[in-house]
Amino acid sequence: LGQLLLSFFFLQTFILLHECGHLNFFKSRILNQFFGHLFGLLTMIPFFTWMHMHHLHHRWTGWRDKDPTTEKTVEPSNSPVLRMLVNGCWLLFIPIFYLAYMLSNYWNLGKIKRHLSLSKYRSAVVHICGYLTIYVLLFLFFAPFIGKQLIPAFLLSFVWKELVIMTQHSHIDIPISNGDDVKPVAYKEQVAYTRSFYIPSWMASFFLFNFNLHEAHHVYPGLPSYWLNKIDLDLPKEPKYQDWL
Repeated sequence: LGQLLLSFFFLQTFILLHECGHLNFFKSRILNQFFGHLFGLLTMIPFFTWMHMHHLHHRWTGWRDKDPTTEKTVEPSNSPVLRMLVNGCWLLFIPIFYLAYMLSNYWNLGKIKRHLSLSKYRSAVVHICGYLTIYVLLFLFFAPFIGKQLIPAFLLSFVWKELVIMTQHSHIDIPISNGDDVKPVAYKEQVAYTRSFYIPSWMASFFLFNFNLHEAHHVYPGLPSYWLNKIDLDLPKEPKYQDWL
């Protein structure tokens, strides 16, 4: 039971990393950055790379090949072996999608270098090296505790993260720029390329911190999540989570 509850907490650290990355969860920029790094360490995503790559996601939502988080879905593999592997992982609750999302977008220095300026890329290298150093030191001094008390819940949290993140943009028809000089899609028009899901309001507010209201978040990315349930976009409140799943 403790491992199950702790795995839900690790899901929440990802959601709070997301909120701090928009620098609007607290009034103070310093507090957002401090807790952003704390939640980044707990969710194993460097806060600096998250903040800048996620900013590009919001800028380019609506163009599949311009958004760094969806560019690889433009030409999905037709390999039957890979498809069998992926389908098997999905059926067995092996979170291959979340792992690919996390590693390819926030730890992949090659992709980060392509999308960020040279100065931001250099900062990303420093932050990634800093996180790796902290993880090595923690394992050197606390390996038994981490292995027995934290790792099982942390790995289980990957499943919950995948089952939440996959709701947001998967299986939505998103245009491809094909290298044309296109402009970013306005925030209010990004609703067509995002998806919310609905669960009981008390659970959404106090457990997911309104992270499920992804359409409202894309329309108002500067709004703290705890206000998103006040936004009415005049859209049907669907799908229910179990229907999407």
